[in-house]
Amino acid sequence: MKKRYKAKYRVMKNNLDKMKKIFQDKNFEKMFNQDQKDIISGRYKKCPLWCDKTLVTGFKLKFACGNSGYKELIKHGLPLPSIRTLQRQLENWEFKSGIIPEAFEFLSIKVPLFRDNIYKDSLLIIDEVNITPGKVFDCSSKSYVGFVTLGSNDDTTELADHCLVFMLAGISCRWKQPVAYYYTNKSTNGRHYYQVVTNIIQKAENIGLKVHGIVSDMGSANQAMWSMFGIHASRYTPISNKCIHPFDTSRYLYFFHDTAHAFKNFKEGMLSNKIITIPDKYVQKFKLPNNQANAYHFNDLIKMQDNNELLLAHKLKDEQVSGKRHFRKMRVANTSNVVSHEVGTAFEFVADEINKPQYKTTAWLINVFNRWWNICGCRNLQLAISKKNDTEYKSTKSFLKGFIDLVSSMQVGVNSSWKPLQTGLIITTKSIIELSDYLLNNHNYEFVMAGRFSQDCLENIFSSLRVRNPVLNALQVKNNLKLVTVSSYMKDTTTSSYNKDDREILPEFLKVVRKKKQSNTNRNIIIPDLPIVRIKLSKIDLNILHNIAGYLIMSIAKNQKVCKKCIPCTGSFKASIAAYSKLTSLRCYKEDTLFFVNRLTFNFFVEMEYIFRTYFNTVHSKTGLDLKLFFVDKFSKINYNLPDCHKLKKSIMSRYASFRLKIKSQKLKKIQSFSSKTMHMHYNTV
Repeated sequence: MKKRYKAKYRVMKNNLDKMKKIFQDKNFEKMFNQDQKDIISGRYKKCPLWCDKTLVTGFKLKFACGNSGYKELIKHGLPLPSIRTLQRQLENWEFKSGIIPEAFEFLSIKVPLFRDNIYKDSLLIIDEVNITPGKVFDCSSKSYVGFVTLGSNDDTTELADHCLVFMLAGISCRWKQPVAYYYTNKSTNGRHYYQVVTNIIQKAENIGLKVHGIVSDMGSANQAMWSMFGIHASRYTPISNKCIHPFDTSRYLYFFHDTAHAFKNFKEGMLSNKIITIPDKYVQKFKLPNNQANAYHFNDLIKMQDNNELLLAHKLKDEQVSGKRHFRKMRVANTSNVVSHEVGTAFEFVADEINKPQYKTTAWLINVFNRWWNICGCRNLQLAISKKNDTEYKSTKSFLKGFIDLVSSMQVGVNSSWKPLQTGLIITTKSIIELSDYLLNNHNYEFVMAGRFSQDCLENIFSSLRVRNPVLNALQVKNNLKLVTVSSYMKDTTTSSYNKDDREILPEFLKVVRKKKQSNTNRNIIIPDLPIVRIKLSKIDLNILHNIAGYLIMSIAKNQKVCKKCIPCTGSFKASIAAYSKLTSLRCYKEDTLFFVNRLTFNFFVEMEYIFRTYFNTVHSKTGLDLKLFFVDKFSKINYNLPDCHKLKKSIMSRYASFRLKIKSQKLKKIQSFSSKTMHMHYNTV
C-alpha cells in the first residue's frame, strides 16, 4: 500500500513541477493574465471577476474575429470572458453622436500622468468615412440611427452618407484619442464644424492639453470651416494659415491640409491639366530648357520601357497615369511611384540620351515635389526638422519657403487659373514651417516630424473599423468605433490608401466607461396621444401576423423561464383560427412543430400592429426617444390578460416592439459615387 501511495505522490509531484515550470515561463507570463492563469491551473472553473487587461484582450479578439470566431476560441479552451460578459461592460455607455464626454473624462485622468509637458502638445484631426445611407435600429439606445446629426434639428428624416470623426493626437508623443463623431451628408454646411471644433479645443485646453493645429482635407465643408477662422491663400492676397488661438491669445492655431491629400492632389492636378507653367525666375535660376512641365512625358517614358527587361523607373506603371486610375489615385504609394526621385532621374537621363531637353523641366518639378514630400511626410529622425545640424535646418527651411513661392506663382493648366491644390500646399507648408519653429524654439523640441501633421492616424482607425466589413452602415460605425476606443484595437491593413501611423489609442478607457449609468431617454420627450387608425389588413397580412405571433411566443418559451400555465394560455400546436393559420400550417414540416396562437392572443397582436403603424411615422426620427420603451408603454394599455407568474405579457410586448422596429429599419439604397474602390466594390453586395 505504501509503495503505491509513494508512486502516486511522485507522479503528482512531477506534474506539479512541470506546471510550475510552465507558469514561470516568460512567454506564458506575457500571454496570460493572473485571472486566466487561475482558470488554467484549475483554481476556478469560472472566473468570478475578470481583470481589465483580460477584458480588453477579449474586446480586441471579438472585434477581430467576430462572434463566431470568438466563440470558437473559447470552445478550444482559451480562458476568455463570454460575449455576454463583454456586452455588460459597455451596455451603460450610450456613445451618442456628438462630443464624447467619456473621452475627455478619460483624458483628464491620463494627461496629468504624462511624463513631460511636451507630451501635451496636440493636434485636432478631422476626417469622414463613407457609410451606407439608411436608418438602422440600435438595440442599445432603442432608437434609430442613420439620420444627419450635425446642423439638423432633432426631428430630421435626412439620411446620412458619411460619419465625421474628430480625434486628438500627440505631436511629440505617440498617442491619439477619438473625441467626437457625427453623421453628415453632402448638404451638411461646414460652418457647423466651427462650433464643434471650438468646443473640442476648449475642453482639451481645460484639461491641460495644448491644441496647436487643425488637420483636415480640403472638402467644401472643411473649406467653409476654414473661412470661419479666416484661413485662405491665393495668388494676389496675403497667405493666412493661422489665427489667434481662441482660448490663449499668446498662441496661434495653425491649419493644415492633410499632406498625403496635398501630395496626391498635385499628381492628379498635373495629370488632369497636362501642363504646369513654371515662373521665368526659376527657369533662369536652374537653367531649365523651357518653362513647362508636361504630363505627357510620363506616357513617353512608359512607352520607352514597354519592351525592356531592365527599366529606368521600374515602379512607374501605365495604370498610374492613364485615364483608368480613378480608384488607384487614392493610394499614396501610387503617387510616390509617379512623383519620385527615380522618375525624375529617369527623365534627366533620357533627356540627354535621345536629345529631348524638355524632359529636364518635368524632371526638375518632379524632384522638387518629391523632396517636399520627403520632408512633409517624414516619420523618421533622418529627415525630421531639427536644429541639431544648423546647416541642414537652414537648407530645409529655405527650401520650404522657396516651395511656397513656386506654388504661388506657377500656373496649372492651359487657362492658368488658381487651383485648390495650390491653396492646400501653401497653407500646409507655411504652417509646418511656423509651427516647427515655435516648437523647436519655445518648447525645446529636439526635432519635429512633419509627417505627424497628417490624417494618417485617423485613416488608420477607419481601416480598423472596416477590418471585417468594408461597407458599414451608421450602427456598425458607431459600434466599431466604440470597440476600437475601448480596446485600443488597431490593425495594419496592407491595402490601405495611407501610410501607417505610429501613434496608439490611449489604454485603460474601460475604467471610465464602466462607471456610466443608463439615462432615462424618454423623461423630457412628450408625444401626444393619437387616435388609433385601424386600417383594414389584408388576408395575407393577417396570415403573416399569425405566423409571426407564433414564432415570437415559441422564441420566448425557449429562451426565457416560463411555466406550464403561461404558454398554453396563448395557444397550442393545433390550428385554432382556420382563416389566418393557413400560412403557418403550410410551413409545418410535420405535426406539432410550429405554434398556433389562439383568438385572444391573435387579436392582441393585431392591436399592437395598429398602434405601431399609427405612431411610427411620428416618433421614428425623434432624437433621444427610447422607441422600444415607448411602444411597450402603448401596448400595455391593450386589454389582454395573461398569468402574471413570469410576466409573459411584458415579454411578448417587448419582443414584438423590437421585432417591428428591426424590420422597419430597411436600407434605403441610392445611387451614389464613391471615393474609394472598397466602397464601390462592396456597396451592392451588402
